[in-house]
Amino acid sequence: MSISSQQTTFKLDFADMPATRKLQKTHGPATESCPFPSSFWARLCFCLVPMLTVMLLCCGCGLIFKDKPAPRPRSNMSAEVESSAQPLPYEVKFVLVTDDGREVLVPEKDKSADKKQGEDEKDGKNEKEESSKNGKDAPTNDSHDDPSTLSAAEDLARQQKEEEAPAVAAPNPEVDGPNLVKGMQKLSQLVRLHETPPDGELGLEMRARQDVDAALKYMASEGYYDGAADFGMSIPQDGKASVTIYMRPGRRYVVGDISIIFTPYPEIPAQLAKKKNFLFAPDRLPRIRKGRPVTASEVLESVQKLPVRLHNNGFPDARIVGEYYYLDRSRKTLNILVEIEPGAPATFGKVVFYGESSVSGEYLAKHVPWTLREPVLWDERKVDRYVAHLRRTGLFSNVTLVNEKDRGPADNNGSISQKNIGIALEDAKHRTVGGMLRYETDTGLGAEAHWEHRNLFGSGEKLSLTAPYTSTNRGLEMEFRKPAFITRTQLFRVKASAMDETSDAYERTGVNAEAGLVRFWNRHWITFSGLFTDTGWLKNNEHDRQAYTIYGADLRLRRDTRDNRMNPVSGSKADLRIKPMSGQYSGDFSAVGTEFSLTGYWAPFKRRSGRPSDKLVFAGKAGFGAFNGAQLRNIPSTQRYFLGGMDTVRGYGYQQIGPMDSNGDPTGGRSYQLINLEARYKLTDSLGLVGFLDGGQLYTSEWPEFNLDMDWGAGIGVRYYTPIGPVRFDVAMPLKEEDPPVQFYISIGQSF
Repeated sequence: MSISSQQTTFKLDFADMPATRKLQKTHGPATESCPFPSSFWARLCFCLVPMLTVMLLCCGCGLIFKDKPAPRPRSNMSAEVESSAQPLPYEVKFVLVTDDGREVLVPEKDKSADKKQGEDEKDGKNEKEESSKNGKDAPTNDSHDDPSTLSAAEDLARQQKEEEAPAVAAPNPEVDGPNLVKGMQKLSQLVRLHETPPDGELGLEMRARQDVDAALKYMASEGYYDGAADFGMSIPQDGKASVTIYMRPGRRYVVGDISIIFTPYPEIPAQLAKKKNFLFAPDRLPRIRKGRPVTASEVLESVQKLPVRLHNNGFPDARIVGEYYYLDRSRKTLNILVEIEPGAPATFGKVVFYGESSVSGEYLAKHVPWTLREPVLWDERKVDRYVAHLRRTGLFSNVTLVNEKDRGPADNNGSISQKNIGIALEDAKHRTVGGMLRYETDTGLGAEAHWEHRNLFGSGEKLSLTAPYTSTNRGLEMEFRKPAFITRTQLFRVKASAMDETSDAYERTGVNAEAGLVRFWNRHWITFSGLFTDTGWLKNNEHDRQAYTIYGADLRLRRDTRDNRMNPVSGSKADLRIKPMSGQYSGDFSAVGTEFSLTGYWAPFKRRSGRPSDKLVFAGKAGFGAFNGAQLRNIPSTQRYFLGGMDTVRGYGYQQIGPMDSNGDPTGGRSYQLINLEARYKLTDSLGLVGFLDGGQLYTSEWPEFNLDMDWGAGIGVRYYTPIGPVRFDVAMPLKEEDPPVQFYISIGQSF
């Protein structure tokens, strides 16, 4: 940002300096100059004599031979110079000088503040990364962020609220000064290189002078255009040197006149009549008001929002032609003049894709969040959301916007032209092969192989095959997903498996299948409705091996506000599941299973940006399940509830909580209640500790008793954070006598 103002120019004039004497030598005529020998021998002697003379001098000085002259004794002055070249430790202080000459000592730089700032920067980066990872199957229909779901008046109100200037106190150097000095400490060479002392007094002085220059520039960037800075040094005979940086900011400038010129002034579409005063205000900048202090970065950021405001409201080609800033030193104000070229208004045209892609254009067109059936004014936010969605699908390695300069034909009214959207696509690899290992004390080591194709038929269809092999499960699982099924907010899903299961509770060999629709109502609300069937052979302690068949419906409702699905810090998740079913197992039966769970996350500490910090997170989950309509012995074991193990109550063996038969084997139950509590503390960016308490109880009755008389387990864990989620290692103990007394768990992802 260039600042123009009245400036005083200092000129260094050499006119009064005494003339430099020049030594001149008068030569005679060229013919009388020293003649060069003409004979051969004379010329040879003329060349050799000087060379021999030089060699004798070199030998005498020891420059050619090994014998060197003894070093000359050094004077006290040389010793002092050498001692001053030794590393010179120092301490630095920052002093604020007020207008009345008072000096205010500002404390040393707060390292924790720097750490918080680093966390804020990292958090912002992670937030962007997370937004590109979460909800890969979710369409671009967030009702909270999508302007298409708002009326013109609601959208205008929201934009105006976003651009409101923050509450700022009146400029007072005595109040703003300490924060100003603390900001300077972050730029200080003396602070940054404090652990590397300079070589002597000269090096320390150079650092101090660099800090003075930096202080002047920094004060100007913060609105203190009349600021002054200096330094003082104290170097004792023994001990650390002391450097003091003095900063006198003076009075802080405030915003003066704001002038925004639109050239040429455009024709305003009828759809924007209510937004005219907001979009083309001649004296209003986003989040900046006249008479308030402002920093250079705030001004530049605000000015850059002017064309963005127009891009979001029908003017895709708006740009800044010029920006000018003037200081009025008599009034202590910063005057701002911005010239905007808004361009012609436009409606959405067609989407043009560039590059070779195996993804069908029909599938890509389904996700476009606007329609060409009727003219829709250009809104850059919708374009950005569409591009973000394409990146989240995982189908492309690169998605880039291409500016289409040529306009399409006018809309039906014939007054506003259409602007096409160009998008360059590069396909990612659509096939993935992977595997996973897990370990539990009670079930032992387990492995899982995984294969996935993310563009099976060219429209983003995803087919996943998983082959688990553990002491309790062996077989093959399949899942197929077709996004944008009928509408862009709907997903068709099919799941099937052929498994051989062995546990203390039952032995099963069978297949099951499920098909249904996932509907994304908005960013937080999701529903699933489908049908399922399960058939095979089942053996438990109550029945010998016999056939069974189950069929029914599966209805789910979820509200998810978590900020991160692999490692949440804030938000909550609520799940409700209802499964009406019928079947044959020791006779016909009909029943309804109901499950509900609520999970929440709370971070007591906040970052400087206001977002929750992941340094310490308290997480909790509570849930229950109930099976109504059938006796326990008539319900197949695959549909009963079981508790105990890594995914429910740690510290207890797999399925080892609840009713047992005469042989000590679990029978399962018709209802349960479950509580999980965790305190997650991050030691470093990649390592954390977790303390947890789990409790649960299983009942043969239709409804749980909803009390705290449960089987409890407690323990500690270690989390190693990776880009694909945390690797967890937990050690848990039951809070009652149990065999074994300790359980170990290794897996990927948080427990809940």
